[in-house]
Amino acid sequence: MTKKKCALLDTDFISKLHITRKDDENRLIDRVLELPDYQFVCHEQIAIELGRHNAAANRWLQRKITEGAIQKFSDGDLVALQRRVYGKNAIAFYLYDLENACRPFGETYYKQYYAKLEALRESSDEYFLEELARCDAAVGRENNLGEIKTYLLQQVLQSWQDIPLYLFCSDDKKARSSLVNAGGIPCISAISSFYVLKERLGIERSEAKLYFDSWMMFHWGMGQTDFKVHRNTKEMQLIKMDGYEIFNRIYDGAVTILKNGNLKLRSCDY
Repeated sequence: MTKKKCALLDTDFISKLHITRKDDENRLIDRVLELPDYQFVCHEQIAIELGRHNAAANRWLQRKITEGAIQKFSDGDLVALQRRVYGKNAIAFYLYDLENACRPFGETYYKQYYAKLEALRESSDEYFLEELARCDAAVGRENNLGEIKTYLLQQVLQSWQDIPLYLFCSDDKKARSSLVNAGGIPCISAISSFYVLKERLGIERSEAKLYFDSWMMFHWGMGQTDFKVHRNTKEMQLIKMDGYEIFNRIYDGAVTILKNGNLKLRSCDY
């Protein structure tokens, strides 16, 4: 990696920002890739999940991987990186990182799905990866596998190269908090990306409004008009605020972003 920072992309972040666009040729996720100094990466599980839920976003992701704008890591790639760092102990360290990645989703998660891999610490990489794929299949869908693989990727990259990591991920508080708290890295959520793009790329309010209209139209279709922000109080309460109110406060300089990706009001007037 040659960039100064590394951004891990998750399924929900890519999907929502691919849907968010100002016209058919300009999607918000493409503006995110314009952020300077970042190397964007994802685990191949993210592509698998996008293929199930948002085929158009998955085609976009595959194109960006082919173009080199996003680097995709398979489990085989991660084991190979562990070999470079830990040599003959690569699988043992991979399993250690995998168990850590499972822990935020339940103390028994790793034992339930991956305990059988403990007997394969000295197996060939090929055989280990075959068995790992069988274990992943047993996890099934809608069971946090994308988040687990993203956290696993984070740990391996941290052991491989000393580079700051950022998580670009879901607005789902539980999933995001699990990864941020477990990994200890800064996060940018889907809605807080509007703040980041304003601050880092200088996107003008009029252009950003076109994207935000698309964002709100998508969420209106799901019955959502409010999003959570932190009040500027000692207790830092999370409150619901109308989406357009949040947008206006972003462009009025009335919010900031926290490490966990949540937005925080700068004043106590709400």
